Amino acid sequence: MEVRVYQIDSMASTKVNALLGAEDHFDVRAVCKACGAIYEGKIKASELKKWEGDSEAKPPKKPEIKCKCGASWTFEKKNLVVNEFSRTGYTMRSGDAIGLKGGNYLYIKADNDFFHHNEKALLEAGAKHASKDIAEKVKTSIEAESDSAAAGVGLIFG
Repeated sequence: MEVRVYQIDSMASTKVNALLGAEDHFDVRAVCKACGAIYEGKIKASELKKWEGDSEAKPPKKPEIKCKCGASWTFEKKNLVVNEFSRTGYTMRSGDAIGLKGGNYLYIKADNDFFHHNEKALLEAGAKHASKDIAEKVKTSIEAESDSAAAGVGLIFG
C-alpha cells in the first residue's frame, strides 16, 4: 500500500469534490427498435436498477428506460463504471485543522494500481502533489488521528 497526499486550492475544490463524490454509473449504448434512435452516454446506477420488485408474490421485472417515442431501449452495451475513490476511501482535511495555512489536503492510501488508473483524473480536476514536507505532516496528522480513534474504540469495546 502506498500513501499519496494532494493539495487542493479553493479554485480546484469544486471539481475535485465532484470527482471524489461521483455516483457509480453505466456507460451505455442503446437502440430503439421502434424508431431506430441511438442513445450513447451515461446512466446513473441508481436510475438503472438491476431488478425491481421486493417480494416473492410480485416477480421481479427488468427495468425499462423509454425512448422519446415511448418504446423501450434495447441495450447493446452496458458497462458499470465504479467510483474507485469512494470504494478505496480517502481522507480530506482542511489545512487549518492540521496546522497548515489555507487549502485542503487529500490523503489516499491505496495500491499502486489504483493510482495508475485514477491519479490522472485527480490531477486534471486541479489537485496537486503536496511537497514532501507537507505530505509528511498531513500523513502524520491523519494517521495519528486514526490511531487515536482506534485506541478509543478499543477502550470502549476492549
